[in-house]
Amino acid sequence: MWLIVTTASSAPTGGAFPKAAWRAGSQVFDLSGRSIWKNTRVRLLDCYALNVAGRDAWFYAYDDFDLHQVTDLTHAGSYETGLSGCENFALSGTLALFSAEYHDPAHRFHLVTLADGSTPLPAPLTITQQGGAAFGKGDIRMRGPYLHVFAQGAWYRGHIDDLK
Repeated sequence: MWLIVTTASSAPTGGAFPKAAWRAGSQVFDLSGRSIWKNTRVRLLDCYALNVAGRDAWFYAYDDFDLHQVTDLTHAGSYETGLSGCENFALSGTLALFSAEYHDPAHRFHLVTLADGSTPLPAPLTITQQGGAAFGKGDIRMRGPYLHVFAQGAWYRGHIDDLK
């Protein structure tokens, strides 16, 4: 299966996809290019971050910057984050870790509890390299419950639960 997320100014690349895949939104296609699921519940102008792990696909979308969950080709939920412009997020249970917002330094992170009326926890987190050096935005990736940081030829990986 392919999960395709497109915006009005982008188009899917690779493979032969029907014209419908070029419209803004999110869809799932089988390997022969047939659409087998289409997002009809969430307005999606741009996908800022996507996290796919196991049977779950989560997307953090402009312009509401809410976090949306799709499980087994069904919209499973939407959560307000109170954040804007984050490029990465990791998930574990009801906890989400988001990367820096617009204009934040790259080493700032935000924890959000996913529940009705989700709001960021009061204090943002600061994560730095040993010795206190900051990471750059391009050094950080998140997948499933893991934070991956690439710095100075090294690869660091941490689980979101280690931050509790």
